[in-house]
Amino acid sequence: MSIDVTVLTALVTLAVLAGASTYLVAKYSRAHAIKIRESLIQRANKHGIVFPEGLSNNELLAQIHEAKRDRKQGQMKAA
Repeated sequence: MSIDVTVLTALVTLAVLAGASTYLVAKYSRAHAIKIRESLIQRANKHGIVFPEGLSNNELLAQIHEAKRDRKQGQMKAA
């Protein structure tokens, strides 16, 4: 009987923690979306990336990573 209560308590705890984590991540994303976008735009400008305004943050981040990788490959070939 005590094992059943322990397992039930653990499952309820995990469910509550998962719900709370999801809520906090969504709240953080909404609250900081503008700051995140501005940071990505600064990084894109630093790497000379021209991008349309409709580009999502994930796509912009992928382009930044690709530009960094291309620059490193160019430096390695020059050396």
